[in-house]
Amino acid sequence: MVHLPGLPVYAHVMSVFAAGEGYVSRCWSVSADDCRYEAIACWYKAARPFRDARQQLAGAEVVSVSAQHFWKMLQCKSQALISL
Repeated sequence: MVHLPGLPVYAHVMSVFAAGEGYVSRCWSVSADDCRYEAIACWYKAARPFRDARQQLAGAEVVSVSAQHFWKMLQCKSQALISL
């Protein structure tokens, strides 16, 4: 999927990104159970992993179309969370 800078960097970025997605998923789950304060806490916890993944990916050279799509998705999610 990502040709440069290589699989190790991509794997690390995806690990961090997956942590953020986990918090967003937890946010969705607890909000469905009407646990407002826990949902808000999870939403804010998701911001850091997305921000970290965005910074790491910004420093890497991205060459594949799939990686560019991932980058755009990451920018959208992190901007939404950072603006809170």
